[in-house]
Amino acid sequence: MEKSFEDWTPADRERVVAALARVLTSRTFSAAPRLQRLLRYLVTEVIAGRGRHLSETGIAVEVFDRDEDYDAAADPVVRVEAGRLSVKLEDYYREEGRDDPVRIVLPRERYRPVVNFVDELPMPETGPRTMTSVPPMPFAAEKRPGRTIAVVLILVVIVAVFIAIREM
Repeated sequence: MEKSFEDWTPADRERVVAALARVLTSRTFSAAPRLQRLLRYLVTEVIAGRGRHLSETGIAVEVFDRDEDYDAAADPVVRVEAGRLSVKLEDYYREEGRDDPVRIVLPRERYRPVVNFVDELPMPETGPRTMTSVPPMPFAAEKRPGRTIAVVLILVVIVAVFIAIREM
């Protein structure tokens, strides 16, 4: 069940910190230090009550060491890495983290992570909850590799155009 940050108890915050630690130390994230840094920053900001103020420029400056005059139109690093993080979290919860009681999700085109407390999902009316009665996570939809490849190719072309323009 997704809870608003304002409704979190101190125990909820501790559970989120523990969930973050599990994700960051997982095999899925072991070779992705940029994504680790981004996820740590986003979740820490939410825990600190600043999640509503997350912005592309703030993330670029704080996480990716860009200058204060960061131009999102010329440098899509935050959007690209956020998309990669979203996919990497899906991979983690599909495999290693499938039994985690707290799930951190980064919705597409957003920078504020959503925290789902899986073990607090409502019980089905027909009896005790089993693993088959837990509703699927939002990212459990069918993968579309063709769409992903197309988006990546478009981003590569955009970056190449920006580089070519800068060199002129």
